[in-house]
Amino acid sequence: MAGRKDKNIVDYFPHYCISGKTLFIIESKFNHVGYAVWFKTLELLGSSENHYIDLRDESDMLFLISKLKITESQFTDIYNLLAKLEAIDEFLWKNKIVYSDNFIKNINDAYIRRKNKCMNKIEICEHLNIKCVHKLNESKHKSTKESKVKESKVKESIYREFAHLKISIEENKKLIELGYNQSEINSIYDSIENYKKNTSYKSLYLTSVNWLKKEYPDKSNSLKPEQRLPLWQCKFNAAPTKEYECETEQEARDKYFNFGGAYPEQVIRLR
Repeated sequence: MAGRKDKNIVDYFPHYCISGKTLFIIESKFNHVGYAVWFKTLELLGSSENHYIDLRDESDMLFLISKLKITESQFTDIYNLLAKLEAIDEFLWKNKIVYSDNFIKNINDAYIRRKNKCMNKIEICEHLNIKCVHKLNESKHKSTKESKVKESKVKESIYREFAHLKISIEENKKLIELGYNQSEINSIYDSIENYKKNTSYKSLYLTSVNWLKKEYPDKSNSLKPEQRLPLWQCKFNAAPTKEYECETEQEARDKYFNFGGAYPEQVIRLR
């Protein structure tokens, strides 16, 4: 059985007991007609997909006017005033689209637990092929697009990624330059990913160098000093001094603890 299609409508919206400026002005100017039109509009916004009303087709506008039981003149006057009061978006209304940002904010709770989200003004403009000129939103939208481009470029530069670890294409090339082939390197990546204690590793590149050296000791002899993992010397009183190749001092401390049951009093980085 197919899953239920996500809906971008609401069954109800908040109706506050204390009215605000918009309702006071509309009701004062148009009496009960203005009051009725405003709340019928909110009901229609709530039941419309993505909460906007497209009136670019004249027949749709005439149908709405009939549904509101008002004249064309009243319709134009009331909606022009709603736009002037910013109860509906003035720019979209000039394009014969009814949309209210305040209404979206008031029904936001309905979407908290939903996987789907309703469109914002910018997305509606794009969906309806309207050139949006809202400077603030355009700036945010541009910023979002730029960040997505940057994120895309970052992702393109990553060769392998899992959990909290990742390695770039350049770093992967460095491993090949050390004398390992890609099959050997990929095998090491898989082993590190499946290693339950990999949460202690900070760098996939340095960890891979260490694991490759242990897995292929003959090739590791060709490593230059600067390509090797840091070397840490751990001391504790009269206990044996131990040296560990690992990424961090803390990792060396943990290894010494596993060896002797106590953390070293002194840790010196030798390389």
